[in-house]
Amino acid sequence: MGRPRTLPIRAAWPGTLALVTALALGAGLTPTPPGATEADERHCRKFQSLGLPLLRGDFRLGQHKRICRPGYALLHNTETKNPDWVVELLNREDLRGTAKRRNNFKVEPKIPGGENKRAELCNYKKSGFDRGHQAPAADFKRDQAFMDDSFYLSNMAPQVGPGFNRGIWARLEERVRDLVRSRKRLYVITGPVYDAPDLGGPDKAFIWGTCERGDDRSGVAVPDGFYKILYDPRRKRALAFLFPNERLRHRKVAEFRTSVREVEELTGLNFFPRMPRRTQNILELNEAGMWRW
Repeated sequence: MGRPRTLPIRAAWPGTLALVTALALGAGLTPTPPGATEADERHCRKFQSLGLPLLRGDFRLGQHKRICRPGYALLHNTETKNPDWVVELLNREDLRGTAKRRNNFKVEPKIPGGENKRAELCNYKKSGFDRGHQAPAADFKRDQAFMDDSFYLSNMAPQVGPGFNRGIWARLEERVRDLVRSRKRLYVITGPVYDAPDLGGPDKAFIWGTCERGDDRSGVAVPDGFYKILYDPRRKRALAFLFPNERLRHRKVAEFRTSVREVEELTGLNFFPRMPRRTQNILELNEAGMWRW
């Protein structure tokens, strides 16, 4: 059995809700999840001009939960217990302020506990992996509540620490903030990749930390790698990166440039669902030049 994939497993969906949801996704729409509040939808609408990423192909009812907060939106995968994607709309003003990093990691309250559907603090404890932010805390200097929200485990995935999360990945995050300061506004999409032979897959890996060790469903999946996609809405240009989840000492960020289409093929996601197909092809097939795209 291979590793859990971002692209969900085929399953039969009984009932009207499944049919409506499937039709909505097939039409490129973003359906309202059951139980979503008006506040949830208001935060989601922040990203409506670009459109939140959509899953392609088959998917399982209940395997994914969309969560929108003031600073970011994500799609949580209950099979991997990681987000499939996390989207931010960063403005220059978001990076100015006095909010302090308090390292108050916490479980995701919008996903029920005790059902092996979410990461727990004990999964990471003594696991050897970092709780790797997908939307970085430092992106929310303007507002303490926004920064505190970045510490939900639904915004995390297991990352190699020295040489990756505390190395080249941190350098990439800081370079993205530099771009936001110069370009005023960027969409940033981040997430994990599984079943990627070129990144070290497809052997299955999970972490349990100090949690009670059970079958794979009680662990958190370790990604083969991570992607980050930047989109400049003013210039209508995109830049994508794909990194293996390993120590990358003495490597340069530019070495890991790729195309948006390559990330889509590895993840089963459509990142720009509201754009016309021709525009998507032009944007996604091009491997943009480093920083001057």
